[in-house]
Amino acid sequence: MRRVLTLALLLGCPAPEEEREAPVLSDPVELVPPDLEGVDLPQAFADAFRLIAGVDTRPVWAGHLDALDHAEPGCPDLYLGNPDVDSIDIRTRAKGRSWADYCQQSDGTIYSGYSYWENSLTAMGDPNTTLGRTADATRLLLGDGAVSRDDEMLYEFVGEAEDSLSLTTTSESETWTYTSRIAGVATGQFIFDDSPTPGGFRVGLYRRSTGGDADTLETRGNLYLFEHRIADRFDSFAVDLEFSGPLGAGPDDCTLEPTGWIGLRDEDAFWYDLVFEPRRGGDPQDPEYDNEPYTGCDGCGTLYLRGLEQPTLEVCMDFDFLWDGLLDHPRIQDYAFTLRNLGEAP
Repeated sequence: MRRVLTLALLLGCPAPEEEREAPVLSDPVELVPPDLEGVDLPQAFADAFRLIAGVDTRPVWAGHLDALDHAEPGCPDLYLGNPDVDSIDIRTRAKGRSWADYCQQSDGTIYSGYSYWENSLTAMGDPNTTLGRTADATRLLLGDGAVSRDDEMLYEFVGEAEDSLSLTTTSESETWTYTSRIAGVATGQFIFDDSPTPGGFRVGLYRRSTGGDADTLETRGNLYLFEHRIADRFDSFAVDLEFSGPLGAGPDDCTLEPTGWIGLRDEDAFWYDLVFEPRRGGDPQDPEYDNEPYTGCDGCGTLYLRGLEQPTLEVCMDFDFLWDGLLDHPRIQDYAFTLRNLGEAP
């Protein structure tokens, strides 16, 4: 026993016979919920869905083309394939085009960094026949480039953006699938002049939508707004959901609400997560699963504030605006961009 006590003292541990004092716990910090008076949550979430429909490769690609339209011979330098600059480390590609430079034009416009892009378009068939014309198009933009003049940022994109369009056109109908993936930072007048998101954003968003024969939406990712605020309060959203619209929906599909969730973050970093769990039809032999109100197909979601359910705050939405032309596709001719008007590339 003496040997055990000696070892305990040497190790700084209390002897077995000693009484240990219980640790003193401080009082828990009360998390005061944010004031939601005057906040129209259904409208705020609807505005977020509208941003989802508008945040894709298209505005970034348009800003990229504006940057090329303002190019002068020698500023910036144009390349076939990758820029021939040792300090630029991008994936090895050969079939695209690029610009890379740090130069100043006569009017003070400065190009810095690089942009690399690819685009392709194939079409076959006659739209005036029963089978119609089928067109498939893709484009890709990789960049870490900026265009500025004086103190004004005209174009900046750091990241990757790509999209694809499959379009079938007949004399009587049009069916399409549009997919976009964009990850990076985008700012500048060329991109966001007369835009619903002035000031730009940081984004990592995937979206796939279809139309013509079936209205569907699949999207996941996040968006942070540099200047614009949803409902003058929320600076970010995160989303992961799937949705079937009225057109082309199956008998077991819920067309009044998506499956998944969307969250809004206010400027105090409080998250408001709206979860949709519509009950889908199934085998009549399946056991009953009564989990109301969570599984109703009624356009209503369950709201969680900072991870805690808010049973007194019902958020119900009408999603008809999504299928009324909001989820559209680019023009097929927008994928046919060439360097014909930009002079000879080195």
